Amino acid sequence: MSSKACVLATLAGAIVGALAVVVLRRKEEASTKRTGSPGAGSSLKLYYFDLAGKAEASRLIATYGGIDLEDIRFKSRDEFIAMKTSGELPYGQVPALKVGDQLIGQSSAIAKFLGKKAGLYPLTDDILAAKIDSILDQENDLFAGLTVSK
Repeated sequence: MSSKACVLATLAGAIVGALAVVVLRRKEEASTKRTGSPGAGSSLKLYYFDLAGKAEASRLIATYGGIDLEDIRFKSRDEFIAMKTSGELPYGQVPALKVGDQLIGQSSAIAKFLGKKAGLYPLTDDILAAKIDSILDQENDLFAGLTVSK
């Protein structure tokens, strides 16, 4: 990926993360913290490269939601390749979120998991949930465009 594409990917991730926080914040009454959800009390580790990109929305959600998240950023491509070739990564890619001994793949799934854990993702308002899902889908479209445009 070119340096211009990396900058655009980083910016897109930050913008989508900020948009998600704004939408989530608008409906606080639907945002009560869940207890006893899967992963409650488990240590959380987010694996990604040392840039914002596809992990930034999840980092912002965790920070805003007060979730203790260990942000593990690969220091080299070799670290990523070693984890990938070990078969540890879902779909062989990052971001990946380790919850206890389970690994969750795909940035949208991770963002939703963290949003639910923080009480930020609406559990009773299907329209608001769909709007948040559409923001996550827009992020995927943005990154797809960056990937195929060279």
